[in-house]
Amino acid sequence: MADAPPPNASAAEIQYKTIRTALGTWKIFTSPGLPSFREYTSHSSIAGWPFLHAAFGINPETGASKTALGIIAIGRKAVGFLAIGQFAIGILTIAQFGIGFLFLAQGGLGWSGIGQVAIAYHFAIGQFALAQIAIGQFAIGKYALGQIAAGKYVWHMKEQSPEAVRYFTGLWDWAKSLLGWA
Repeated sequence: MADAPPPNASAAEIQYKTIRTALGTWKIFTSPGLPSFREYTSHSSIAGWPFLHAAFGINPETGASKTALGIIAIGRKAVGFLAIGQFAIGILTIAQFGIGFLFLAQGGLGWSGIGQVAIAYHFAIGQFALAQIAIGQFAIGKYALGQIAAGKYVWHMKEQSPEAVRYFTGLWDWAKSLLGWA
């Protein structure tokens, strides 16, 4: 593979194909033998943040992936209200590794979330879950439900605390009613 354009090359030195649509602008860089780059920025914005910002590939100006910053941010690295990426930070986060108020991630940190490794303050579901309320194969929390669980009120293979059974049964009943399964 050929070398990328020199880092910090100015946009004037790099030939982008720009496509302006009614909703936003695409900035596209392709060159034989070089990594491609595509970026979409919506025309509408809130508080200076584009409503939608997406960035894919290697930015030819820096030689690195660009962080998508927007109300909705999509990219390898993303920061926004709704952030979707390999690494993402947002209020609602979907990521391989995510930090957010609510997250769905392979590994996540936040208030509440679901992940293979879920570390949260309030509620976590995951293979490894750590939170006040934790459900997982390995669960640690004030209320912990798991194959292996530790906490004040636990429900696991060898122990069923009456308080934990009462709490998680009530949580399941609430979830069923919310989904219309009751």
